[in-house]
Amino acid sequence: MAKRKKIVWGFFLFIFFTSCTPDYKYEYKNKEDVDNTFLVATSDNRNKIIISTVYQNHIKDNLYYLRVNNEFYQCDDTFAKSSIVKPVQFSTIKEYRIPSKFKTDRLIIEKENNYYVTVNNMTDYSGTVSLKFYYDANYRIFKIEDNGIRYIINR
Repeated sequence: MAKRKKIVWGFFLFIFFTSCTPDYKYEYKNKEDVDNTFLVATSDNRNKIIISTVYQNHIKDNLYYLRVNNEFYQCDDTFAKSSIVKPVQFSTIKEYRIPSKFKTDRLIIEKENNYYVTVNNMTDYSGTVSLKFYYDANYRIFKIEDNGIRYIINR
């Protein structure tokens, strides 16, 4: 009887803890930039993230991220570990500063107060483009900044 109780109790705890991190799908908008939207969706108990850029209700690009050792890495749409192509992109474990060949850091991940920020700086012929993601310890993105334009969850 005691063994059965332990099994039932263990099953209850498993269900409780796995249900504490449900997947989500949010739309991020800016009132001044109505043509552009970001969609963020998680799947597989938040082990996969898809970030889509949308222009005038048409998806332009998708970015895929896979959780490996509790950090997220960019990959292709198969979400295979072998498809990881870039260094860590989201982390709550440690801070990163990955330099580029230009004067700006290409990737910065840092903790600010009780949240985390990932800054992707990309330099091309037009200058530096900056994309920032603000997220909590559970990797729930609550704000995106694209070249200083803020996109927040549209409820």
